[in-house]
Amino acid sequence: VLTGSVDPAQPASTLPGKFMKEHGGTILGSYGYPIGGTSKVGAVNASKSFEHAGGTTGVLNTTVPLSSVDFTGDAIVAKQKNVDAVYPDMGNQSNNALVTAFQQEGVNPKVTLLPVGYQQDVVSSPAWHSLQGTYYASMFRPFSAPNAGTQAMDAAMKKYAHWTNGQFPNFAEYEAWVGADLMIQGLELAGSNPTRSNVIKDLRAITSYSANGIDPVPIDYSTVFGHSASPDCRWFLRAETSGFKLISPTPECGTWMTGS
Repeated sequence: VLTGSVDPAQPASTLPGKFMKEHGGTILGSYGYPIGGTSKVGAVNASKSFEHAGGTTGVLNTTVPLSSVDFTGDAIVAKQKNVDAVYPDMGNQSNNALVTAFQQEGVNPKVTLLPVGYQQDVVSSPAWHSLQGTYYASMFRPFSAPNAGTQAMDAAMKKYAHWTNGQFPNFAEYEAWVGADLMIQGLELAGSNPTRSNVIKDLRAITSYSANGIDPVPIDYSTVFGHSASPDCRWFLRAETSGFKLISPTPECGTWMTGS
């Protein structure tokens, strides 16, 4: 709902491949679960994106058992294939276990990019030491790049959820905040008769919505339905000893690869 729609063809974006190639990757290892759709497609699309950026795919494994934490075999294969760029599109538990197994087996990629996992509890997890140097993508503005949108969310979370200074949202909390904000706009636009059809009609008349800058680019709900919002933009952060370090306050963007 927050992006208006998602293209059912699920095309690849040039962004992850471009990022990994720019950070020294030449041979990719990409990993996903075989069920659930998003994980498998994400791993396959990362391979397409990386090859589009000029790299090669050494390993594409989309048969990882759901929630697996055993990646010793994958690490050995990755070492044999000279993998130096890693993209695991799985749950946090599996992603962290894969990064840890690679480190234990002496696989030292130049770039590891996780599409999920930018959240507070990762910093205090047992895997944090192994995750040092790993890059994370965020589709929502990090609190370390504050603007009016993040400051309003931060103030509300401190007031109602009793957050302390330095806390920041996980993906679900961002989605809940932005989704509620969007719904409020729809109800306000629908006026004194906020029926379901009126709210939907008025939401589709919004031509520039970004949750006050929490989304990386404004979304035009009058045209975006049936395909993904464009361009595809993310903020990137790097795991360091003290926490997540923002690479740039400006999000990086890619384009959707038509027909991919």
